[in-house]
Amino acid sequence: MQPAARDYVARDCETARFGLRVTRREFADSKQIALVPYPVAVDRSTVTFKLECPYLFLDGESDPVTLQGRVTLRSDGGMLLGSARLPDPCGDARFGSPVLTLKVRVPAELRGSTPLRGRARIVIVAFAGRNVPPVPWRIRMSAPLAM
Repeated sequence: MQPAARDYVARDCETARFGLRVTRREFADSKQIALVPYPVAVDRSTVTFKLECPYLFLDGESDPVTLQGRVTLRSDGGMLLGSARLPDPCGDARFGSPVLTLKVRVPAELRGSTPLRGRARIVIVAFAGRNVPPVPWRIRMSAPLAM
């Protein structure tokens, strides 16, 4: 599935795949990034997402490219829930190597007494930077996270 801006992504969506813009200096048929749109782990202080390194695709071969930027979680009302810098093990991979998978841990912004525990909340997941998903999407989260 490829979400459009601020689409709600259902819990049963296993993978979201985004087409990225191929620049003039890149020689490829396409460029993509794939990720699990819902957190793979949640605890009281962090939310963890799993994503693949972005890659150029040419004649059936993948070529991982640099990943730079941040992921931010906000409530549907705009309140910051958490933010993290993206690690970049992707730029060191070689042409034709398997696409690497990485996990990004987002520390929660602990704000007063507005726990998510016990009720579901709509959360907006947004990436900003280079070779990241180009549009934010919405998920429903209920977890023991104190936000």
